[in-house]
Amino acid sequence: MDESVSKSLIQEESEKALKCLQSGGVLVYPTDTVWGIGCLPHSESGLERIQTLKNRLTKEGLIVLMRDRSVLKEYVDVPVVAEHLMDEVQEPLTLIYPKSKKDLPGIQGSNGSLAVRIPIHPFCQDLLQHLDLPLVSTSANMSGDPAPKFRNEIDPRVLLAADYVVNLPSSGGAMASSIYKISLEGELEQIR
Repeated sequence: MDESVSKSLIQEESEKALKCLQSGGVLVYPTDTVWGIGCLPHSESGLERIQTLKNRLTKEGLIVLMRDRSVLKEYVDVPVVAEHLMDEVQEPLTLIYPKSKKDLPGIQGSNGSLAVRIPIHPFCQDLLQHLDLPLVSTSANMSGDPAPKFRNEIDPRVLLAADYVVNLPSSGGAMASSIYKISLEGELEQIR
């Protein structure tokens, strides 16, 4: 993120985003990878709107962003190999856990898996501190189109469909995260 973005602007945008999400809305926001679109995990209407907007033909699982490892451990069992990977990897990292401790319909994969990322982006961290819940996150693009690295790359249909679009200049990293899948036996497989 641009260093000139003030903490007060991030907090102001985070408060607006929080109100949007708490009212069941769909949010477009910057992350430490690309621009995302999301909602709260219990918002059935938000989840349906995101799936429809992205023209997803199947109800694939969605990534959730979590504030930190303490929240992560409320949702999944974290094997030692995942702890080590999170300690070692410096770039954004998404881990697909084989199952969730909590039922998250519309978010979990068809096999019950849960994809999670702990973002380092200042806006995401500020918002997640206030939410105390995971945030559904998928790239803010139409299915098959490139993920938007900058706000001006977001498809106008996505912007119009959102209840609020965060007014911050860009994403943090402008690249997709590495993705690793964790087996029931605790083994890692790199997906991307």
